[in-house]
Amino acid sequence: MLGIKEKRALQKIIDGGLASLNAGGLGIKEKRALQKEIEDAFAKLQVAIDTQPEQAIQNEKLQALIDGKYNSETPAVFLKILKEIIAEINTVDPVKEPVVKYCDAHVDQAQMIMESVLTSQ
Repeated sequence: MLGIKEKRALQKIIDGGLASLNAGGLGIKEKRALQKEIEDAFAKLQVAIDTQPEQAIQNEKLQALIDGKYNSETPAVFLKILKEIIAEINTVDPVKEPVVKYCDAHVDQAQMIMESVLTSQ
């Protein structure tokens, strides 16, 4: 797995290479060398991107969360399941997107609750 500095260095190689290719004025050997350098940098980034999801989805509950199987649960139950998953995997990154999807699916319920609270005051 690549660190942030390594990823940024690869991005700089890609950006710089593409800028040089777009600027023109290079010989065939120089163009091919830049293309190879860019291709290698993309390959290293792709490996880093491809391997992370496989490592994160070793947990059945996490996979069920990603698949949306808990989206019909009440917020209290959903939060309990979420807490268990985070405790098991020791990171929050894989659960961010499923939590946003859950919130989007239940935004109407949240608005109704807020409206009822505000009107009862």
